[in-house]
Amino acid sequence: GAGSGLLLSRIAPRVEAYWGTDLSEEAIRTLRGQVAGTPGLAGRVELSARPADDVDGLPAGFFDTIVINSVAQYFPGVDYLLDVLGKAVGLLAPGGSVFLGDVRHLRLLAALRAGIETHRRPSGDPATAEAVRRAVQWEGELLVDPDLFTACRAALPGVTTVDVRVKRGRFHNELTRYRYDVVLRTTAPVDTPPADERPWHTVGGLTGLAEQLAAATAPIRLTGLPNARLTDDVAALHALEAGPDPASGRLAVDPENLHRIAGEHGWQAEVTWAANARDGRLDAVLTPAGVRPPQAYRAGDTEPDPARYANRPVPFRDANALMTAVRAYARSWLPDYMVPSAFVPLDRLPMTTAGKLDRAALPAPDFAALTTGGAARDAREEVLCALYAEVLGLPEVGVDDVFFALGGDSIVSIQ
Repeated sequence: GAGSGLLLSRIAPRVEAYWGTDLSEEAIRTLRGQVAGTPGLAGRVELSARPADDVDGLPAGFFDTIVINSVAQYFPGVDYLLDVLGKAVGLLAPGGSVFLGDVRHLRLLAALRAGIETHRRPSGDPATAEAVRRAVQWEGELLVDPDLFTACRAALPGVTTVDVRVKRGRFHNELTRYRYDVVLRTTAPVDTPPADERPWHTVGGLTGLAEQLAAATAPIRLTGLPNARLTDDVAALHALEAGPDPASGRLAVDPENLHRIAGEHGWQAEVTWAANARDGRLDAVLTPAGVRPPQAYRAGDTEPDPARYANRPVPFRDANALMTAVRAYARSWLPDYMVPSAFVPLDRLPMTTAGKLDRAALPAPDFAALTTGGAARDAREEVLCALYAEVLGLPEVGVDDVFFALGGDSIVSIQ
C-alpha cells in the first residue's frame, strides 16, 4: 500500500533498500517520478504495481520489516488477509517483523454504529436500534478481532510473538478509537520477568498508579481499564440494548495518560485490548526502563477458525448509496408515479414458521438514513429545509434531498 509515498519519504532515506508495492498503476507511476527526482534515492527504491497477495519476483528472506498499513480493511475477506500475511512472513529475513496498521476492530463495530446513529436521530427514536443492527450487517469493510492473530498462528508459520497495540494519539477520532496495529515478530522468544497483575478498579486511578510506580521494581499488568475514548459510544450502545448504564465512564482512562504516567517515572507502557470485551476495555503492561516487557495482549479465544474472527464484507461500501443507485435505475425505466416511494435493504427475508414471507415483520423504511445533510446556504433555504423535515417527520433535510425519495407523496405535499 505504498500509495502517495508518505511512509516512503520518511523511511527510504534511512535504509539500505526500500521496496514499495501498490494496487494502483497510477500511484506507482507517480512515485517513480518523485523518486527519480530525489537525490540519494535512485538505486535504493524498487517500486511495482501488484495486488497484495502477489509476491512473485520479490526476494524471499530479504526484508527486515514489511509494512502493510491502512489497506487490510479493503481486503475481500479474512482468508485473503491471512494469505497476504503468510506470504509476507516468507519474505522476511531471520528475526524480521510484519507491521499491520490501522486494523478495524470487529468487536467494537456495534459501539461505533451506535454512536453514529444516536447522533443522527432524535433521542429515543425507536428506529435507532434497527439502524445499528442493519449497519452492522451491511458493513462493507473487513473488520478483525485481535484474537485472529493468536488463534490462527498455524496460518503464519515462523511467527513467534504477536504484539497488538492500541493506537497512539491525543485526539479522539475513528482512527484512535476503533483501529489498532499488529506487529508479527519472527525473533526467537526470550524469557521475560512475570508481571504483577492488578485490576484497574483496585489501583486508585492515575494518582494511585503514580504512587505504585514510584514504589515498584517489577513489571505491572493492569487489567479491565474502561476506555475513555469510547465512553459516549459505549453508553449509546448500552442504552439501545439494556437501558442506561449507571457505571458508564466510571474510572475510564485515556490510553495516552498511561503512557504519560509511565514516562514520568522512567517506565514504558504497552496498551492493548482486553480480550472478549465489546466495550473497548483495555489491558496495559508497564515495565521499568531497560526491562523487556512481557507480551501485553492475551487472547481470549483459541478456536483456529478464521471465520470466527472477522466479518464478511458486503460487496459494496454503502447500502444507502446502493439504494440511491437502484432508485435511479428504476426511474430510468419507469414513469415517476410507478417508482416505489422507498427502497429498503434487507440482509435476510423474515419468514413465518410455515416458510412464507412474514410481511408484518418487514422493517419500515428508514428515510432519515437517506438524507444527505446538505447545508442550507441562506435563511430562506433554512426555513424551506425545516418545513420539509417537519412534514416528512425527519430530524433534518438537506438542500439536495428529493422530497419523494424521503417518503413524500401527493398527500403529504398538500401539508
